[in-house]
Amino acid sequence: MKKVYKLMLLLILPLGLLAGSPGPRVNAKYIPNPPHIDGNIDDVYETFEKVDRFYQSEPQWGQPGTEDTIAYFGYDEQNLYVAFKCLDKEAGKIRAKLVKRENIENSDTVTLYLDTFNTRQRAFIFGANPYGIQFDGTRDDESEEDDVDLSWDTLWYSKGKIYQWGYFVEIKIPFKSLRFPSGANKQEWGMAVERTIARKGEAVVSVPMSRDIRGYLSQAATLEIDREIKSKKYFELIPTSVSSVTKEDKFKTQLGATFKYGVNSNLTLDLTYNPDFSQIESDAGMIDINQRFAIEYPEKRPFFLESNTIFDMPLILFYSRRIAAPQWGIKLTGRTEKSNFGFISTRDDSSFEDLGDITEGGSDKATINVLRYMYRLKGASYIGVYASHKHWKDKNNLVLSTDSFLKFNNFAFMFQGAYSKTGPQDGNAVQAEFSYSNRKLFLTAAYKHYTTDFDAQVGFLRRIDYWTYWVMGGYTFYPEKEYLRNIGSRIMFTQNFDWKTGEMVDTELMFSLEGHSFKNSWFHLEIHPAQEKYAGILFDKLNFELDYEINLTRSFSIGAEFAFGDSVKYDERNPSLGFSYAGTLSSNLTLFNRVNSQITYTGYYFYHEPGGDLEMKMNIFRVKSITLFTRELSSRIIYEFNDFYTSHYLSLLLSYELNPGTVFYLGATSESRRELGKPQKDWSVFLKLSYLLRM
Repeated sequence: MKKVYKLMLLLILPLGLLAGSPGPRVNAKYIPNPPHIDGNIDDVYETFEKVDRFYQSEPQWGQPGTEDTIAYFGYDEQNLYVAFKCLDKEAGKIRAKLVKRENIENSDTVTLYLDTFNTRQRAFIFGANPYGIQFDGTRDDESEEDDVDLSWDTLWYSKGKIYQWGYFVEIKIPFKSLRFPSGANKQEWGMAVERTIARKGEAVVSVPMSRDIRGYLSQAATLEIDREIKSKKYFELIPTSVSSVTKEDKFKTQLGATFKYGVNSNLTLDLTYNPDFSQIESDAGMIDINQRFAIEYPEKRPFFLESNTIFDMPLILFYSRRIAAPQWGIKLTGRTEKSNFGFISTRDDSSFEDLGDITEGGSDKATINVLRYMYRLKGASYIGVYASHKHWKDKNNLVLSTDSFLKFNNFAFMFQGAYSKTGPQDGNAVQAEFSYSNRKLFLTAAYKHYTTDFDAQVGFLRRIDYWTYWVMGGYTFYPEKEYLRNIGSRIMFTQNFDWKTGEMVDTELMFSLEGHSFKNSWFHLEIHPAQEKYAGILFDKLNFELDYEINLTRSFSIGAEFAFGDSVKYDERNPSLGFSYAGTLSSNLTLFNRVNSQITYTGYYFYHEPGGDLEMKMNIFRVKSITLFTRELSSRIIYEFNDFYTSHYLSLLLSYELNPGTVFYLGATSESRRELGKPQKDWSVFLKLSYLLRM
């Protein structure tokens, strides 16, 4: 254990770090007779606090918005009320669709950011399109790209209407759905309001933002609530019943439940037993042939998505997809003014040991415990610790880690050190990064290593037994013209070395150019000269990549990703350098303002040499169509074909979703594929009922 203590001593913590100055103050008004949430403009809004000065963040930074916007703020004992009056001189061109929750691409939107602990670091997101269709999530101001994560869901209310002069959206957020400091006589939350006008590629914010300051939330306003908000305990119970029939099993019914207990506004306990995730659609097909390392798939299961950002770290030591089939789960998450913590304990009935095998699960049963704690310094800076333990068969895997993020204006330093022990084997991993960024300039230098025996059984490790460094810099220009809003270039150089021998195994140089153009389009170009060592052979490679996306109309958008160049054939017995093409074409079409269809093609072709014999290929076609009959009632069809596996996948689903917990699903799936030369067919029909009880 001496190695653990040595790693813990690697952190040197400079204090007194600051990150930007808070914006203006907005004093929400107490409303004894609140409005009815129906999209109509009630007279009571005349008594609300108003914010009517908005500044462009895109495309003309700092200039007034081309359309007027008014935001209203009020509250009562139980809810926060926010409304948006969005004027538009060409109201007939407002982009809005009746779609499912969070499917708001290529739409006008209004968004509220609430940093309820006033950390200037992370915020809740509540947004809607002009019809009041919701999206919610979290924003992380620590990352280089200001990460927005829409996986977080909670219970709140919204309605919207389009008028001849523009549109009006009302939002009601129960205080039970938020976390905030308890016991305070008044609340002071970081807050920003944003409106986007999709057809113009315009975004306006309620506070002026400086390009010279790194971060968004650090410049947000302060929302004041002058009365004490009582932190009432609350309970949520979601009983679930799933009845199904499959090819192999006769009719059966499975009962489960999810329980949430809000001890106070700072602390939440989640319990789940026999959870069912049948409402989650299958992972979209990905190219999985001729891959050297494991593929990372996104998490979609609600139990693991709730408050999952606490487990985000530079080294991916917790990857919830490695918990394949939990029989039960316990999660405790909390937050105070200075601290964040999270704890997960679960029993996985389908665990797998191989770190390179990210599949639907294995044959082992495992007990997994994960603990994370963060202590916040000034501004966005923090220090943190992490521990995880997995027990399966007669084996144990322990991982301990410490990390820090230190930010001073536009400078940031990140460090993480980790130690693992599995039986007699132990190892360590380290990542350190120093960066400078503002709106135009970005510079970074970083180092990372994984020793030969480092093992994180509940993490995602693409590779181990190496050390690497990289340096990167970039600059962005802002012409702020209709045909070109911004354009920037980046250059990165990185090398990987064998941990044991110190021998160089990979070298890569990357040049990129990207920007935003007319009709809110986006483009990205990359050139990669590189050397890659595989099976003892050093291969020289040159690759090119082009990505493009454009929203042609309010109803139609297209995107393309295309890469080609030298490619290694990952065959340990007979490796070779060939030539490959890989690409994805996608389109999004909305018909009758209610039917949304996504069509995607993904292809991969590997040749012995340019113009030579074709050695392997994979084509994946996927169609997903959602029809919204009402805000709650919808149907979904998914069809996917993969020619490499000769597989056909079809999924039909009828959904009634009153809120994220009260749902009715009637679905059917059919899948056929060829394995080892033999056809395999499976099908299932299921009915799921769940109901959210909140007290």
